[in-house]
Amino acid sequence: LNEGGLDNLNTTSGISLAIFHDPLSPTHCVGDSIDFSPSMFSSSYLWNFGDGTTSTERDPAHVYTRAGVYTITVTHSTSCGQIVKTSQLVIYPGIQADFALTTTPACQLNNDYVFTNSSSIMTEDSIPATSTYSQLADSLVRAAYFWDFGDGNFASSEDLSAQPHSYTSAGTYEVSLRAVLQAQYSSGNWADTHCQDTLSL
Repeated sequence: LNEGGLDNLNTTSGISLAIFHDPLSPTHCVGDSIDFSPSMFSSSYLWNFGDGTTSTERDPAHVYTRAGVYTITVTHSTSCGQIVKTSQLVIYPGIQADFALTTTPACQLNNDYVFTNSSSIMTEDSIPATSTYSQLADSLVRAAYFWDFGDGNFASSEDLSAQPHSYTSAGTYEVSLRAVLQAQYSSGNWADTHCQDTLSL
């Protein structure tokens, strides 16, 4: 990954295949439609997306259904023969927000309600054994959680700890939890990806 920019996957013979994956926008997640495009014309193209699927379109779009590090190959047919270029693309896992109100105080004002966070990131079981994604899962991916209690108060955490909150005024409040997948880049900094999910109750 080139932090903050794009990878030029093909750098010889005048062919350049660019895939954008900025740390902030976009980051490729499971279920995203990703556009691929070479920078020159040839008589034919054969794309191999590294997940068992191919395309002969010049500018194909592709959706990955599993997280992983995929080797992408494009074969150009030219008057001088075939030119094959290869690179890798990281697809980050999905994340699902989930929580429940588990404690309701007998005296509802100025006493803690407790919200239990049961959000989850895609598990290793759903990732192909041939993928090198485990290198990411061990150290380069984490979740961050952002709570909105509906009364102008907020909280955040980087774990599944329960969140207590007390209300000072009677009323009906919508509580929401936004779960965000974060990735660590070569600089050591963590950045939000757009692999996110929000649940409101």
